[in-house]
Amino acid sequence: MTISFSEFLDKYKGMSMNEIEVSNLQEGGNISSGLVLKKHNEALKHGRDVIRTKVRDRDLNDKLNALAKQIDAVSSIAVIAAALSGQEDSFLSKVAQGSSLRRI
Repeated sequence: MTISFSEFLDKYKGMSMNEIEVSNLQEGGNISSGLVLKKHNEALKHGRDVIRTKVRDRDLNDKLNALAKQIDAVSSIAVIAAALSGQEDSFLSKVAQGSSLRRI
């Protein structure tokens, strides 16, 4: 998204360059946290689908369930990493930290 110079001046009127950079970083952190939450929800959904799938071979079924739980654990680690990177006090970082506790 591009803005004109006059729109830039209106938007950041009275702010120092450091404050402008921090506000843009916080906005970027919210976007990345939102994307991580979306991907985590997709991983949980796919994990639930795998667990719901039943096959005749019991050993294979147990292996599929273990694999789904492993994917869930790895996606939770990714959410924790994204939540703790950058601005920890942003709202979506807090949501991501709480979301990392979700399981299949």
